[in-house]
Amino acid sequence: MLELIVTSFNFSDLRLSELEIREHSNEVFDAWARDIEERLLLPDYSIALVVEEGSIKGKGKILVAATALYGGICSYGSFVSGVETIARQASAASDFLYKNAQSAFNCTSPREGSRRHSGEAFYMKKILDRVSRGQISAEHAAVELSSRWEKLDPGNSVSLHDLAAELTTIPRDPQQLELDTRGWPDCEGKPPKVPQPRKPPNDNGNRIDSHLRIEISKASRRDPKRIWISRV
Repeated sequence: MLELIVTSFNFSDLRLSELEIREHSNEVFDAWARDIEERLLLPDYSIALVVEEGSIKGKGKILVAATALYGGICSYGSFVSGVETIARQASAASDFLYKNAQSAFNCTSPREGSRRHSGEAFYMKKILDRVSRGQISAEHAAVELSSRWEKLDPGNSVSLHDLAAELTTIPRDPQQLELDTRGWPDCEGKPPKVPQPRKPPNDNGNRIDSHLRIEISKASRRDPKRIWISRV
């Protein structure tokens, strides 16, 4: 499966009970799943959320098969408009996850929270930009994208011929391909994080040697969610 978009977040200096972390993680996942269902127009996908205690660390992923992603892109009439639309949908779903988690875990100060975004939505945008600027040919882009998808999602490769045919339709004028990225996170210019010292022992004097880890996922959009709780 391809990681369409990955959102990592970290809320520092939060002291929550194990029960609160479990409840908030479930709330965040359920709200995110509903948002994706309404927003992301793909035939199928899977989603996963992992939350760990300490400072609250989380990672949410939307995963999709290469063939489903390609079909979803082409359903919008052209490769360019399909990539643009799905990238915006995925980016908006990612922003929703972060803001909802920030609210659920009561992270009220921007200085206490951080996030990172990555995934195929951003990679495809870069491919389109490189082709439109004439930095690479449509054929080269097709080979690069096809090879990447075959490596990341074996057995679900997209026809190289079909992919090349779609990429040749990309306008060479970069102004025609410019995406509205105002809603996309900009992580540039942030100062490096200073490592925080290990927290002192808890109130009863016992050192905390493990921390709670909650994993919640849906294997497909119609499957029920599954929850794993462990200490790592």
